[in-house]
Amino acid sequence: MDKREQISSLRGFGYNEREAAFLAVAALHSGYFLRRQYCAFIGTGFGYPDKLFIDRALELRHVREISLRYRRKLYSIQSRPLFEALGEIDNRNRRLHEPQTIKARLMSLDYILGKLDASWYPTETERISLFVDQFKIDKQHLPAKRYVSRNGGKQTLRWFVDKPPIFTEPPDKTVWFCFADPGYHTGDAFVSFLTDYRPLFARLERFGIIYIACYAASAHRGKAIFNRSFSALGTSPVDPIHSELSQYFEDRHEHETNGLAGFDHERLNRYREARKRFSNRRTDDLFELWRNGGAAAMIADLCPESAPDIHQRCSFSIEMIDQNYELFGGFPTAAQGADDHKSAVQVSL
Repeated sequence: MDKREQISSLRGFGYNEREAAFLAVAALHSGYFLRRQYCAFIGTGFGYPDKLFIDRALELRHVREISLRYRRKLYSIQSRPLFEALGEIDNRNRRLHEPQTIKARLMSLDYILGKLDASWYPTETERISLFVDQFKIDKQHLPAKRYVSRNGGKQTLRWFVDKPPIFTEPPDKTVWFCFADPGYHTGDAFVSFLTDYRPLFARLERFGIIYIACYAASAHRGKAIFNRSFSALGTSPVDPIHSELSQYFEDRHEHETNGLAGFDHERLNRYREARKRFSNRRTDDLFELWRNGGAAAMIADLCPESAPDIHQRCSFSIEMIDQNYELFGGFPTAAQGADDHKSAVQVSL
């Protein structure tokens, strides 16, 4: 289902074009929105259009209105029929999240609303299509998480569960990944993000990271972490199997060149075990790379995230969001009943 089809589907509920388009963006990218964000989307101040939209969404039970301190309102999009109309019935944006996650989602939505001309990929299906179908990257290199059912009988593998905003700006081939920092006390979350996504980054011709922040200190810390991770002098991860393959390739080359006469008993046993273990087409291709270009050529193919030039293919920029999110005072931490459209749960940020 493409964007036009999603908007048309939402209009079937009675929304006008602008309302349906905003709901699609907010639901798929965030799961939450603020009234001012809808006003920014349609290019007006507070008034009748936004009141009409909110009232309609509440009446249809497509959103929940959550009351926060200072008379602020947060809207959570949790309607199953709405997500079903978008073709995303299993989308996890329907769930309530921790306060920092909600704040990060709102920050990301602010950034997205200011860059709607870009090509965005908010859903798992769109992202897999982008990287697997368009860029021909194997699924095993995409960030994934395995979920196990409560009874342990069923396992489900999901990709991009942290849902970072991802976009491109054709014809430029750079793929941009956004990381929103709502004010984390440490840089651990960004370090984990870079680690989890590095196998994917390394297989892209060009990629960029946009660090979305609302505090200068967070932005400076993010830049320092990025520089350490992608510095030309930084250490790069290497697949631990490369040393075993290098030893096998040396033995195999010796065997094919001079026979087994120079092998002692220990080396011969090791070689036989390695031949059983590495008997496949992939290893044969790596052997040819090793024979023609040495260990460096093999490692570059086996583990491109270790390539010394990865820093030359990436860009980093900081996007400061000029909004005072602290005015909201608090966020909900647990889902309320289906009939409860208003909540006064206060959770300090």
